[in-house]
Amino acid sequence: MPCTEIPIGHCLCGKAAKLSKFMYAEDMDPIHEIHDETMFPHGHYCVPIVSSQNLYGLLNVYLKKGHKRSDREETFLTSVASTLATIIERDRTEQEKKDLQQQLAQAEKLAALGRFTANIAHEIRNPLTSVGGFARRLDKAIPKDTKEKDYTKIIIAEVSRLEKILKNILSFSKETLVNFTKNNIADTIERVMLMHEDLLKEKSIVVQKTLPEIPRFLFDKDLIIEALENILLNAVDSMTDGGTLTVITEKENGQGQSKVLVKIRDTGAGISEERLEMIFEPFYTTKSAEGTGLGLSITKKIMESLSGTVKIESEVGKGTTILLSLPFNEGKDQR
Repeated sequence: MPCTEIPIGHCLCGKAAKLSKFMYAEDMDPIHEIHDETMFPHGHYCVPIVSSQNLYGLLNVYLKKGHKRSDREETFLTSVASTLATIIERDRTEQEKKDLQQQLAQAEKLAALGRFTANIAHEIRNPLTSVGGFARRLDKAIPKDTKEKDYTKIIIAEVSRLEKILKNILSFSKETLVNFTKNNIADTIERVMLMHEDLLKEKSIVVQKTLPEIPRFLFDKDLIIEALENILLNAVDSMTDGGTLTVITEKENGQGQSKVLVKIRDTGAGISEERLEMIFEPFYTTKSAEGTGLGLSITKKIMESLSGTVKIESEVGKGTTILLSLPFNEGKDQR
């Protein structure tokens, strides 16, 4: 049938949909507007499926040539459309209810997980600090080129790794306090790149930056630095044989709120589609050995606290792109 899709406002049924109004036409009726030369002579009942001012669809009933309108048919079709609208509305309401329940359950789970991990992290941090401190003192006292020296180096490295894990856990579990001040996004990105300049050189990663002039706007500089660091370190880990890290910023002017976009693209291993669905879950990691699985979770939490968003696109073997979006606000800072 040629009318499986109906453009709103065009032809009889399109007008019925636009007006949310029951419409009928006989085969010779001039309002029918038959445009398809191959169309056979026919009439139409066009019945909108409407509930609470929401148009969900349309019943498009073909009639044989010469068919006359019937009040009984009209009543029946209107009743069918009304029933369908009620079913669709109820189904959508139930789905929204389920979605809200899942979101609430997830929020409660994350809150409990945050409390638990924060308590564990606090308990571990003090003895770990002692172990690290004594290991560094021993390292200074032990002669070079000895097995004991190698052992202390391993202890110090592992303590540093555990301290980083604890820092991520505490950062994830604590409440995010935001301090909005006017900052330059390009300067903030440059600072992060400078902080990790030696690491990027060591890993043979070339950085390409496109940072046009964007006026200073309100965001929490420290939080954005933390978010960018998480993304950068993930990108470095994915480019085991070197590669290119591309950072692009741009200002997007919308009808409501203007945005500043930060796009970070790597040429690493990429992430499979099934893993991509879990990438922002706490403690989920694509790294085989190291990693807490909290970096992107923390980044997502930071962006939400700044009324922004984070999105990720990836393809195995071609790399990953992460897009940060921040509301562009030139108002007064909090200081």
